[in-house]
Amino acid sequence: MKIAVVRKECGFKRGGAERYCANLCRKLLEMGHEVTLLVKECEPDIHPGLRAVRVPVVNLTSSIRNRSFHHNSQNLLGHLDVDLVYALSRTYPADAFRVSDPLHVNWLDIRYPGLFENWLEHLNPRHKQLFHRKELFARQATLA
Repeated sequence: MKIAVVRKECGFKRGGAERYCANLCRKLLEMGHEVTLLVKECEPDIHPGLRAVRVPVVNLTSSIRNRSFHHNSQNLLGHLDVDLVYALSRTYPADAFRVSDPLHVNWLDIRYPGLFENWLEHLNPRHKQLFHRKELFARQATLA
């Protein structure tokens, strides 16, 4: 099977979600699947059979960085011949989506417990964009 995995960063020397992505790609390749990883940054030693496609990202602000990764990864997916798209980053549409980052609204409440500070953070364009994307995922999951 031809599988596309979408994740901003991937590697064994990074955090848990990035390590999960690296292990997933390696295991899928060992099982005989063709794996294309759409990624912004990737460690080179994950597996010799892994096809990593760099997703260009505009690094002006975190909001623009997230939006450009989503937009550019979707454009690249449109040019790939794959049987399954497995998203490990907040991008859609995808055949399967794994939430590997903290649930953003809960993370904000923990990170910014003060009422005023929390309210200000909810106005941040990056956070608003992630909330909107979460709503789209919920609608897509409901329709599936």
